[in-house]
Amino acid sequence: MHAAYIDLLNDEATVGATAVDELLAAPEAERAALLRTHPEWLRVGTMNALLAAARTELDTNATTAAAIVDLVHEFLDAVPAPANAPILLDRLRGTAWKDRASVDYRQGKNKEAVAAAKEAAAIFAQRPALVVHHAAALFVEAQACHALGLTKAAMRILDECRATFAEHGDTRHWVQALAMKAICLFDLGDRHPERREYYERARTVALEAEEEARRLPDGRELARIHNTLGYCNLALGDIAAARRYFGRAFTGFHALHMDGEVQRTIRGIALAAREQGQRTEALEMLHVVYREFLERGMPATAAGVLVEITDTVADLTKDVAFAQEECARLRASLGAYDLPASVAAAVAYAEDRARAAETADALQRDLAPVRAFFTRYAQRPETPFIPPA
Repeated sequence: MHAAYIDLLNDEATVGATAVDELLAAPEAERAALLRTHPEWLRVGTMNALLAAARTELDTNATTAAAIVDLVHEFLDAVPAPANAPILLDRLRGTAWKDRASVDYRQGKNKEAVAAAKEAAAIFAQRPALVVHHAAALFVEAQACHALGLTKAAMRILDECRATFAEHGDTRHWVQALAMKAICLFDLGDRHPERREYYERARTVALEAEEEARRLPDGRELARIHNTLGYCNLALGDIAAARRYFGRAFTGFHALHMDGEVQRTIRGIALAAREQGQRTEALEMLHVVYREFLERGMPATAAGVLVEITDTVADLTKDVAFAQEECARLRASLGAYDLPASVAAAVAYAEDRARAAETADALQRDLAPVRAFFTRYAQRPETPFIPPA
């Protein structure tokens, strides 16, 4: 029976690999029609392969990943259960909803992400053998809950997930859940700056995650944890450690071609350099990063660098007019790009305060909440911008 089950899985994987190559090679608008002309591709293996491709794409382009997940959902009800293995169809259906939740979360649709994650969890809960998949769905729900501001509830869910992952020896998901708990604690520190212990706890948890992540074959989680440790140490004033961890994160992201993460880490390195008094070096690095973000089609992240450049110029020169000119010049270069609503609001606020500032010190004070927003945005793109009262 076990050998027959393995043969079935291999057969589904073989069919899926062939079909997914042709489907993803076709233009996005033609994929559904192509799939309709090949009913033999309506298999669990094909849909699993498409979802795996979407998860890979999610690291670089959530919109492209969403299109793949939408294609799976369009045909999900037409996929038959493999003979004598209906659990494979249940696993596919749950995974499709979990991946829909992940895409929604990355796109800032957090209420939709919670609903999709709950749907996935309900499907997985019907099969005791899918308990780890159930925990993975809860993990995405926790991410979205945190983004909605329900951070303590999210941490309770994360603890439940970690217990399941630990019991079943799923190290990768266990590390992800622990790393997410560190991010939750870090964000609580941002919300309650008077409570430094949140940053300290975040660093402690991230260090524990780092130790386990070293055992994983894929360095993605380790690089992300190093980035989190960079920001934790930056918040705690340990600038040397921050630069060290940002450097490790940069090396990992660069090796794995995670371009968006690379640039965010360079921003962290520049901030650390500035905190060490190396303002000229930080300013040069920020200008390079700003151009890179625009050239790579990442205007939202470039906007955060714009604010850092304006603030650094004010700090370095104490010339408010020069800082205002620099802000206006860089803002003009963003004019051709569409920005997420929260980023557009933050940039508009910064631009308004820059025009109104009478001294460099006043400008820096007014930019402080915008800089704090972009620090959070670098970690969690769904973060809203709330102007100071």
